[in-house]
This record gives sequence, C-alpha cells and structure tokens, in this order.
Amino acid sequence: MNSVRNNVVTGILIVVGLVLLAVLCVAIWYLRLLFLYVIIAAILTLITRPLEKLLERIKFGKRKIPRGLRAVTVLLSIYLVIFIFIAIFIPLFMNEGKILANVDTTKLTTALHEPISQLDSLFRGFQHGNDKQSLEQYVQHVSSDMLNATQLSSLANGITNFVKSLFVA
Repeated sequence: MNSVRNNVVTGILIVVGLVLLAVLCVAIWYLRLLFLYVIIAAILTLITRPLEKLLERIKFGKRKIPRGLRAVTVLLSIYLVIFIFIAIFIPLFMNEGKILANVDTTKLTTALHEPISQLDSLFRGFQHGNDKQSLEQYVQHVSSDMLNATQLSSLANGITNFVKSLFVA
C-alpha cells in the first residue's frame, strides 16, 4: 500500500512538474521580445560599466559627479556611438544597393558569355528532365531574380525597421 502511494505521489509530482515546465516555455515564448530587451540591456550595462566607473572617479574639488548625471552621460555616449555607426554604414549600404539595382543583367551575361559557354556542356550533363535550359539562360534568370529591385528595397526596409526597433528598444 505504501509503495502504491509513493508511486501515485511521484506520478503527480512528475505531471505537475511537466505542466509547470510547459507553462514556463509558453511564457518564455510569448515574452521572448521582453527577454531579448533584458539581455541587450544587460550587455549594454556590462559594456558601459567601465565608463561609468571612470566618471565616478572624476572629482570637482571634493565633490563627485552625481549618479544621475553619470547615467545620462553614459546613455548619451551610447546614443552617440549608435548614431555614428548609422551615419557611417547606412549610406554605404544604400550606395551598394543602388549599384546592385543598376546592374544590367544582359551586359553581365554578355561579359560572362565565354566562361558560361565552357560550363554549359558540363551543366547540361547534370540536368535531368525534358526542360533542359542552357547555363546562360539559367544564370540570367537567377541573376535577375537576385538583383530584383523590389527584393533589394524590401531587404533595405527590413534592415531599417530592425535598426529602428532596436533603437527604440
């Protein structure tokens, strides 16, 4: 009788533990963005702690810089670094996007015609099925798909939205 009671209690504890684990997993899933913000805040705290300690050692006469002013200074320095990063790299990415959007795929395939014709026979050997296309047609199709202006603009918008949400967070 005692072993049956122990088995029942053990089974109930296992079921309760699994239910709590499932609830915890669901809570983490729904609050994952909040956890991401907390992790980013912890990383930024670890990165900026030396600057805060340096500001703590600065004295004007016998007075130290107040904690609030040190915190504002550290936050402004973080914003300054992010702003400089954006000011330097976003125009570079935009310029590369413009260059990629202006690539003429027909000129590209014309310039690569000789190497493509050499690889064409090898490519046809690897194809199976009735609709065998030349390597030139395949490369032109793939390059026009990759360099599609709408895809590049949507990628740029996605990156911009990510940076905005990260900055707001």
